[in-house]
Amino acid sequence: LPLDPRLARMLVMAAAQGSLQETLVVIAGLSIQDPRERPQEKQQQADQAHAPFTDKESDFITLLNLWNAFEEQRQALSGNQLSKWCKRQYLSWMRMREWRDIHRQLTLICREQKLEFNRNSASYEAIHKAILAGLLGQVALKLEKREYLATRNRKVLLFPGSKVSKTAPKWVVAAEIVETSRVFARMIARIQPEWIEPLAAHVVKHHFSEPHWEQKRAQVMGFEKVTLYGLDIVSRRRVPWNLVNTAECREIFIRRALVEGDYHSKAPFIERNRALLESVEDLERKTRRRDLLVDDETLVQFYNDRIPEHITGGRDFETWWKGLAAGELKALELTERDILQRPLDEQETSLYPDYLDWEGVQYPLSYQFEPTGEDDGVTLKVPLMALKQLPSRRLEWLVPGLLREKCIALVKGLPKSIRRNFVPVPDFVDAALDNMSVTNEPLTRQLGDQLRRMTGVRIDPQDWPSDSLPRHLRMNLQVVDDQGRVIAQGREADALQAKLERQAEAALAEVSSSRARGAETQEYTDWDFGSLPESTTTDRGGMQVTVYPGLEDLGHGVKQGRYLDPLAAEDNTRKALARLIINRFGSTLEGVDKRLPRFRDSALLFAPVGQSKVLLDDLLLSAVMEHFLGGALPRTRALFDQCFEAGRADFIPALERADAQLYAALTGYHAVMKRLRGKISLAMANSMADLKFQMEHLVFPGFLVETPGEWLGHFGRYFEAAGIRLDKMPREMGREREFLHQIGPLWSRYASKREEQIRQGVRDPELVTYRWMLEEYRVSFFAQHLGTALSVSVKRLDRQWEKVKV
Repeated sequence: LPLDPRLARMLVMAAAQGSLQETLVVIAGLSIQDPRERPQEKQQQADQAHAPFTDKESDFITLLNLWNAFEEQRQALSGNQLSKWCKRQYLSWMRMREWRDIHRQLTLICREQKLEFNRNSASYEAIHKAILAGLLGQVALKLEKREYLATRNRKVLLFPGSKVSKTAPKWVVAAEIVETSRVFARMIARIQPEWIEPLAAHVVKHHFSEPHWEQKRAQVMGFEKVTLYGLDIVSRRRVPWNLVNTAECREIFIRRALVEGDYHSKAPFIERNRALLESVEDLERKTRRRDLLVDDETLVQFYNDRIPEHITGGRDFETWWKGLAAGELKALELTERDILQRPLDEQETSLYPDYLDWEGVQYPLSYQFEPTGEDDGVTLKVPLMALKQLPSRRLEWLVPGLLREKCIALVKGLPKSIRRNFVPVPDFVDAALDNMSVTNEPLTRQLGDQLRRMTGVRIDPQDWPSDSLPRHLRMNLQVVDDQGRVIAQGREADALQAKLERQAEAALAEVSSSRARGAETQEYTDWDFGSLPESTTTDRGGMQVTVYPGLEDLGHGVKQGRYLDPLAAEDNTRKALARLIINRFGSTLEGVDKRLPRFRDSALLFAPVGQSKVLLDDLLLSAVMEHFLGGALPRTRALFDQCFEAGRADFIPALERADAQLYAALTGYHAVMKRLRGKISLAMANSMADLKFQMEHLVFPGFLVETPGEWLGHFGRYFEAAGIRLDKMPREMGREREFLHQIGPLWSRYASKREEQIRQGVRDPELVTYRWMLEEYRVSFFAQHLGTALSVSVKRLDRQWEKVKV
């Protein structure tokens, strides 16, 4: 076209967009001086006259509106009248004529070039795309406030005389950029950024960056930036990287998708390869070493040698492998030879188990090698309901693979004055470990005993380091709920148990299924429920936990329950079954307290301790437990019926014998308590207090049921020994002081451990034996001639204590 190339481009694009009619007017208008006049003395009037033509989004549309108004008047008015109309509208008559002349010339040119004129009105978009095609170097993007960034890094302001400047659109195109007092963009219009790139394809530049793997797309993607004369018209557009750099795209796919595993594929060799890699990585985490698995580059090369060059993403990969023969698929499977830097040691693998089994609970273990991470070392997951039964001292032993390292760290953490006896430390630790076995007792106890055996040096418990040990040498505990979610975490079992005690008890109460929970709230006065299996398993937090069904005595009836400790379940069930047997006797036992020869006297002797009805209930329960339930407990209705029928005939004589035994015990108790009343010598105050303490822990409400039958028969001897002690006390205060010095720590550790086991819901037979050995020790110390039920001394008590569950 015989025109300025920019204007010619506008016309060609206008014809293509269906906006030639309107664009022709705008181009002609841009070719003349602005026909709008604004005399200094009549600026306001001029603005008011021009207002009807003004468009708030485009000065080009303002020109079009002005043209349309002029043409409407030209067709209706004479030349003189049209001139007057222009004057009233503050328009230059001469420029309007010039505008029309140029428009006519351009129209002829377009017709000669056979450009198609649109018959319908063109849209805003069609008009401005045509204009934009010729003004690509005059695009601008809004920055802050009123400032715009134009092409070629020019900062401009929108011309304040334009109404478009009031709306401040984000993107504009300008007919011209001129510099006066500032750099201004004049004759401007709002545009959309997506219009620019198709029109400027021949001048824009494309910049590609950040190739990365996207799992959801199963494709390597990157970002594209498109600039027009230095101005970003597309800042960050996702593009498939195989269209940019095929080789790099393939390398990223292999590395991220196949080697690093960030890709879901149905290929059988992928699943097998990942399982093999995970097993080796897991062993590295366990052994805390990074010398087993080959580096990623080796794995990348493995796949690179076997996958065709055109495979760059998930879709191509899936299509490719599905067409492979069995032998070709086999060649894509990794072997240990492909991935190991050194051969695996099977013995080494066994030192890091995946589970810790303890009393019916299989605790999952996981391993992390992150020295600064919270989960560094071994992590044990424990269901909330099993938290109370957690073998806290067993956890000190960690796993076999870390035990030696921990023992070395413990010895090296001793005070120097002690540590120097065990040099070289690793040799002493190895010798000690040869004679140590994993139990639920403090690791330092066994380690200390072995070191003392070798050197004669005793290590006090407070000398061992604890908090100073590296994090990975202390078991990390994660308490999980029924859904396996972690609700608490720490490396101190005691602290977690104390913190979550109530929640753990509530979780244990909910251990049964919803069906069983309904049964556990019901009270029974006879065996009107199903059988009681010795144990069952329940899933908690993704772990199989063994629980022990049982019964719980409610005072008149019983209810079903679940326990985590089999002995606790047995004790509670035995007492509850005794309650059901008492209920079966019905009226037979009504008024039995009046028929028993000694009970009324026993009740009087017991009065300072508790009520008569409490003592009677205790007597009946203990007698039934001894007479009917001395062996294996019945676990079905039929066996319970047999048990009752087998013992009912001779129960009353057995009850009378128990009544006589009770009276004998309370008589001895009363005799001792009577001597403890009244004035007490200050010198004997501590001894008398100890005797009173002993009596209170022998006779209390419920003592007949709580005391094992084999020990209840020795009460008479205990009270006799207490009387002998009272006789000797004034003249043997030295022995009293010696005894008090010994018995205090011996009893304190029992009381503390008993409280802990009650809280945990467990019953430890070894602790029960220890408790009654304390009574035998009293007899041995003060009345040796009475004899003891078993050999007892402080050393024997210590040995028995070592058998106690810690």
